[in-house]
Amino acid sequence: MYNYNNQLTEYEDKKVRLPQWKKDDLYASREANRNRLKKNLPDKIRINDKHFIEQGSMAAQLIVQEKDSDYDIDDGVWFYAEDLINDDGTNMTALQTQKM
Repeated sequence: MYNYNNQLTEYEDKKVRLPQWKKDDLYASREANRNRLKKNLPDKIRINDKHFIEQGSMAAQLIVQEKDSDYDIDDGVWFYAEDLINDDGTNMTALQTQKM
C-alpha cells in the first residue's frame, strides 16, 4: 500500500490553495470596492459596513487558484427601502439603484 498524502498535499499547496498573500490582495480589493461605493453614493443613502454581505467562495473561504488569476469577488450590499425613493416620490427601480 502506498501513501500519496505528501504528494497530494504538495500539489494542493502549489496548484489549488490560494496563498495567503493573494487572499490578502483579494480582501484588500474587496475593501477598496466597498469604500468606493460608500464614497460615491448620494448623501441620502444610509450605509455602513454592516450593509455588505460577503458571498461566494470568499464567504466560504474556499477560494482556489484560477488559471488566469481571474477572481470574482462576490459581495452583496443592502439598502433601506425608504432611501431608494426618486425625487418624484416613486420607488427606484433595480436598474436605477444599480446605476446609482
